[in-house]
Amino acid sequence: MTVGQRGLTLVEVMVASVIFSMIMLGTVTALSTFASTYKRLQSEVSATTEIREVERFLRDALVDATNERGFFEGSESSLRWVAPIDRVGGAAGMQQLQLTQQGEQLIISFAPMGLSAAPASWGRVVPDFPLIDNLQQVFFSYQLRPFADWQTSYVRNESDDGANIPRAVAIKIRSNDKDWPPLIVHFEQYRERL
Repeated sequence: MTVGQRGLTLVEVMVASVIFSMIMLGTVTALSTFASTYKRLQSEVSATTEIREVERFLRDALVDATNERGFFEGSESSLRWVAPIDRVGGAAGMQQLQLTQQGEQLIISFAPMGLSAAPASWGRVVPDFPLIDNLQQVFFSYQLRPFADWQTSYVRNESDDGANIPRAVAIKIRSNDKDWPPLIVHFEQYRERL
């Protein structure tokens, strides 16, 4: 060693090592927190995307429900209607659609409108399709007239002025221990009255 140069003492090396270790620990903790936050955020984004896609599909499929006698049936646990479909799988044109819970899935079923009075052949052209997995509950309710109370089933009333479908349907869904925002669809023929 030359004059004026001196080495680090053991205490200085230990202090530098402790400071470096604390910086590294803080960096690793921050990266770990970032990774878990990113994973949780991706999960939330995926769930939100699923909600939007299902809601958009159901809204588009329901809004044009056909206002004909016998083409709409609704209970608190299932919904069946007839509507024109542009193209879903192999289904196009006038289709019977049905929403039901099967196990932990919300299933949509399609059946082409036949000319005969034969029962619907669900899943013949397009197989049943799960819209939602990990479904805990689906609940349908129906509003017959503006500002009326919501009903747990829809039964056509002879005094409904030619209406063969309710004014609106509400769908409440619970999946993955979370309640989805309620989906309320006002049917096309009522839009001018809103």
